[in-house]
Amino acid sequence: MTKILVTIGISIVVIYVVVFLVAILVQQFLIYPVPRDKNQDCTKKIADETIIRNNTTLYYQDNNSDTIVIFYHGNADIVCDKVGLVDIFNERDVSYIFVEYPGYSGNSGEASHEGLRESVHETISFINEMEYEHVYVIGQSIGTGAASYHTSAQAPERLLLLSPFTTLTDVVVKMFPIYPRSLIEKVFDNQFDNTDLLKNYIGKLLIVHGTKDIVVPEYQGRQLFESVPSQEKKYIEAQGYRHANVYDSQEFRDAVKSIIE
Repeated sequence: MTKILVTIGISIVVIYVVVFLVAILVQQFLIYPVPRDKNQDCTKKIADETIIRNNTTLYYQDNNSDTIVIFYHGNADIVCDKVGLVDIFNERDVSYIFVEYPGYSGNSGEASHEGLRESVHETISFINEMEYEHVYVIGQSIGTGAASYHTSAQAPERLLLLSPFTTLTDVVVKMFPIYPRSLIEKVFDNQFDNTDLLKNYIGKLLIVHGTKDIVVPEYQGRQLFESVPSQEKKYIEAQGYRHANVYDSQEFRDAVKSIIE
C-alpha cells in the first residue's frame, strides 16, 4: 500500500513539473496564438490604403478629418475580423487605422511582445507624419497591451479598452492556479503591464468588460480602471458576455460611438 501511495505521489509530482515545463516552452504560443487559414485581403473591406511599414501593415482610411482612431485587435484575431467597426467610423467621418501585427495575416516577423511594440512605434510614427489634431486609441484583449503601450509612449486624447488585463502575469496566474505566483513571475515573461503603462494617463478612458469573461476575469478590468488616474473615466459591464463574444455586444458598440463623438 505504501509503495502504491509513493508511486502515485511521484506520478503527481512528475505531471506537475512536466506541465509547467511545457507551459514555459509554449508560452509564446499561449499568449500570441496566431489564427490559421484566415489570411485574406482586407484592402477593400477595411480601408482605401494598405501601408506596409517594416513588418506591420496599417489599413488606413483618410476621411479628411482632423481626428484619427487607431484599433489594436486581440491575439486570436486578424484585422479582417473587425470590419464591423468600419461603418461606425465612416458614419462619423473620422479617419482610422486598423493595425496588423508582425506574424499576422501573412506579415513577416514573429507574433510576439516585441512585434506588437514594433507595430505601436510604426503607428505612432505614421500618425505623427500626418499631424492629426485628435488621436483616439481602441484596444481589445492583447491589443489593450499594445494600446496601453501606445498611451505610455504618446498619450491619446481618448482611450477605449475592451477586456483589458492588469498584467500578463495576472492572466497566467489565473490560467495556472496550482503554481505559486512567485514561480510564475520568475519564468514567464510579464511583457505587458497595463497598470504600469497607464499609471500617468489623464485623458478620457472607457473600459468595457464582459461579466462572464473567464480568460481575463472581469475583476482585472475593474482593477485596471481603478488604478488609472484619469478624472474622466467610465467602466461598463457587458452583462452575460464572455471574452470571445464581448466584441459583439451593444455595450462595446455604444462605447465606440461614445469615444469618437
